[in-house]
Amino acid sequence: MKAERIESNDDLLTELLLLLPPKSVFRFMSVSKRWNNIIKNPYFLKTYTTKRRRRGVHMLAFIQRTFIHCKKQIHVVPICVNISDNIKGMIGRFGHFFNSSGGLILCSSGPTRYTVFNPATARWAPLPPASPRNEEFYSSLDGFSCVGNTDELTPNYTVVRVCHRLENTIIIETFSSTTGEWAPSTLTAARTVERLYAPPVVAGGVFHWLVTDRSVAVYDPNDRGGGNHLQLIQLPISPNFFTYIIIARSPQDNMLWFGTVKTRRLKLWKLEDKGEGGTHHTSGVDEWDLKYDVCLEPLYKSPEDIIKNDRWDNFYLMCEPGSVVSWDPLVVLIMTGGVWFLYNLDTESGELIDGCFSSGDGGYSGSVSPFYESSFLSSYAL
Repeated sequence: MKAERIESNDDLLTELLLLLPPKSVFRFMSVSKRWNNIIKNPYFLKTYTTKRRRRGVHMLAFIQRTFIHCKKQIHVVPICVNISDNIKGMIGRFGHFFNSSGGLILCSSGPTRYTVFNPATARWAPLPPASPRNEEFYSSLDGFSCVGNTDELTPNYTVVRVCHRLENTIIIETFSSTTGEWAPSTLTAARTVERLYAPPVVAGGVFHWLVTDRSVAVYDPNDRGGGNHLQLIQLPISPNFFTYIIIARSPQDNMLWFGTVKTRRLKLWKLEDKGEGGTHHTSGVDEWDLKYDVCLEPLYKSPEDIIKNDRWDNFYLMCEPGSVVSWDPLVVLIMTGGVWFLYNLDTESGELIDGCFSSGDGGYSGSVSPFYESSFLSSYAL
C-alpha cells in the first residue's frame, strides 16, 4: 500500500496509528495538524486504550528498595529497555520513591511535598503542598493511581494520603490531576477499622490496604454507589499468618485476587462474583474460590549452582503485595533466599532473575516493584 494513499485516508491512518506503541503515537502528533487532530480525537483515545488493554502492558524494569548501612537505596533493574539511569536519576532528584502507576512514578521529598514524573519523556509535575499530618507513620500508607484519560490528551492521576484513623472512619486527603488541588474526605466502614499496615495495592483505580485483622480495606473513588464508602473484605487466611501475600485485581473482569505463600506452597483465591460488581459488596472468607494451589519446591532444587548457595539452607519465600506481573499467562514475582523468580502458574515453572538485585543490610533484599510501560496515551502528555 502506497504511503500517499495512507496519508490521504483518515480511516487507514487511524488503523495504522492504533497498531503503534503509545510513545510513537504521541511523537507523531507533531507530524501535522491533521495527525494531531486524529490522535486527540476522543474516539481514537478510547479505541486506542481499549486495544492496548487487550494486548497487555510490557514490563520495563524492576524498582528495588532496600537499606544499605541503614540508608534507603534505590536499585533499578531494566528488563526490556535500558531506562535504569533515567529512572534512578529522577528518583534521586525528587526524593523517595513511593510507587508507580500507568507509566508514571510518584516521589516525595518531604512530609507534604510530592512530584509525579514520566521516565519515558523525562517530564515531571510538582504537586502543591499537602496538609501536615500529626502522625508521620501514615506516610507509609500513601497510594498512587494513574488511569487512562479517553476524553482529552492530559494525564489523569490521583494521590491518596491517609491522615487519621478513628473507629470505623479513615480521614484521607486526595490530589486529583483534574482539579490540581488536594481535597479532604472521610471514608466510613460498616465496622471498626483496625490498623492499616502496608502501602495500598492500586489496581483499576481502586485502592486496597491490608488491615491487621486479616482483612483488606477497599476504597473505590469512582464508586457510583457512594464514593466515601470503605469496604472491608475478610481474607481466607489463618489467625497466625498474615505475611507474604499478593493482592491484585484482574484487568479482564475487575475481580479481586488474593494469594499467600506458606510451607512452600503458593495459593491463589479469586473473590466470587455475586452479580453486584467486583468492588461494591461485603464479603466473608467463604466467598473466596481457590484457583491455584502449587508446590514451589522445584524452584530451589534447580539449577544446581543455586542449590549449593548457603542462602538456600533456610528456605524462605516472599511474595510482594501487588506482584502479579502478567495475567495472560498468570505470572507472579517471588523471592527465596535472596533469589528472585518470575513464576508462571499456568506452566508451574520459574524464570530466574538472580544476579541483578542488590543485597541490603543483613542480606535482606528489600521490596521489588515492577514498572510497566504505560498503555495510556494520556500519560505521555506529562
